[in-house]
Amino acid sequence: MISILVPALNERVGPGELVRRTAAAFDQRTSWEITFIDDSPSTSEAARGLQQLSDGVRVRYLRGPGRGLGAAVVEGLRHCRGEICVVMDADLQHPPETVPALVNAVQCGHQVAVGSRFATGGSERLSPARRINAWGARALARTVLAEARRTTDPMSGFFAFRKEDVPVDALAPRGWKILLEILVRGHLQQVADVPYTFGSRGGDKSKLTWRTQFEFIRHLLILYRVSLLSQRLARSQS
Repeated sequence: MISILVPALNERVGPGELVRRTAAAFDQRTSWEITFIDDSPSTSEAARGLQQLSDGVRVRYLRGPGRGLGAAVVEGLRHCRGEICVVMDADLQHPPETVPALVNAVQCGHQVAVGSRFATGGSERLSPARRINAWGARALARTVLAEARRTTDPMSGFFAFRKEDVPVDALAPRGWKILLEILVRGHLQQVADVPYTFGSRGGDKSKLTWRTQFEFIRHLLILYRVSLLSQRLARSQS
């Protein structure tokens, strides 16, 4: 089975369309599920809409832990039923039509398949300000972490992996960049880039704030220390 994990916060526009487009993207013989991990306030219109969307079979609903996107993904990993997991956003910036290509890359032997805006054939539709912010974060991650250089898009929130390759109990994400957490703590070496077009948001406001950017830098420093310790341990054992 393929488990698609979709962290959500006050999403109203995208989830229903995401489910419809995912169903159209997969072959009818493919076993799949979508799990929305929802950090919206329990009484909000968005939360009620996600609960109503759930059918308990293909589409599942979990209350999130309320500690950001990364923690929501980990919560989804603890409950999902699939051997291959896909992480994507609820706002339709990540096209469901690309999910089968990510899954195929994992089935072909890669530990992680990353949806990349920067691989040949990929692109993004961002405002100039957001493009500069994304470029800066990508450059910083690739400078600080050797693991980030295994993909052209280490800031991607759209990726697939085999669940057994990821040490769920060792993950300790802060903020929203869960791919870096998985690459560093999972010691994953075999990474494939799958090009896609990063689209415009499906009607809801961006969640990017100064606080999330501060959390990203803080998380990057924590992962840098983890990466250094791992490298020292590997050298001592060689």
